[in-house]
Amino acid sequence: MERPNLTVTTGATVSRVELTGERATGVTFRQSGSEHTVSARHEVLLSGGAIASPQLLMLSGIGPAAHLAEVGITAKVELSGVGANMQDHPYTPMVWHTKGTTDLAELGTIRNVLRWKTRQRGPLTSNLAESGAFFHTREGLPAPDMQAHVLPTGLIGDGFMEPTSRMVTVLSTLVHVRSRGSIRLRSADPSWHPAIEAGYFDDQVDLDTMLAGARRIMEICQQGQMAGLLDRPFELASTPSDEDLIEHIRRYTQTTFHPTSTCAMGVGEDAVVDPSLRVRGVEGLRVVDASVMPAVPRGNTNAPTIMVAEKAADEIRKSR
Repeated sequence: MERPNLTVTTGATVSRVELTGERATGVTFRQSGSEHTVSARHEVLLSGGAIASPQLLMLSGIGPAAHLAEVGITAKVELSGVGANMQDHPYTPMVWHTKGTTDLAELGTIRNVLRWKTRQRGPLTSNLAESGAFFHTREGLPAPDMQAHVLPTGLIGDGFMEPTSRMVTVLSTLVHVRSRGSIRLRSADPSWHPAIEAGYFDDQVDLDTMLAGARRIMEICQQGQMAGLLDRPFELASTPSDEDLIEHIRRYTQTTFHPTSTCAMGVGEDAVVDPSLRVRGVEGLRVVDASVMPAVPRGNTNAPTIMVAEKAADEIRKSR
């Protein structure tokens, strides 16, 4: 933060990328009720993530012309792939009542808060997903299509449902995703959050895979060491039918917060950025975040996103 070539501005919301012709020249942002514009000598880098980066491109007139016209924005650069092709890792919580094992939710005591605050020790150092595994739902796959996360508490409704008993949750997470969603503007006003259509299970194969994964987790939780700790499933029979599991999946599935691919890299008509992460049809503008991934990887997106940033740094250095 002490570097002379770095200024961090807080409490600001970027409104748009400024274009002169087909060249990005800076960005305009709002802060404390006022609008400000900063200019770029070389290029502009967007790192808003798979939600905000396509939103900013569209607010700047870069995107699908017909959609931009719906919210009163004139397209300056036609790019149909902006905001399209969204992918994410959906998960279904498979929640179990325990046979008395202590729940993490019980451990938020003043003593444990102080242990965490003063020494960074104790149960509140938990990342919640204490253990996990990748697995195949069928033979012949080149890589796992499911991931399991084991949590020492009940996690339902993104944590907004208060646990009423001691629980353990195993997240049945789809990592080989076929369905595609989208990000679309609801308004030309930057303060309006965009419409997010996740597209979960639009492809039947995704639902079939999630069903198989949930079934496998049910089997694992009823044998070996797990059977000695877990009592009964939450809102499911011990041996649920496929129909009951599908209803559970459709009711409780939510995001793992791994959205990608809304500014996908490639060479086809839907590609938003080229292999150097430059926005097609615009000079001096790159996107550097998970939105450039052509598809969501079969694993957590943190490390691949760091890799994207390293790749961008290499490409920028090469262009100077």
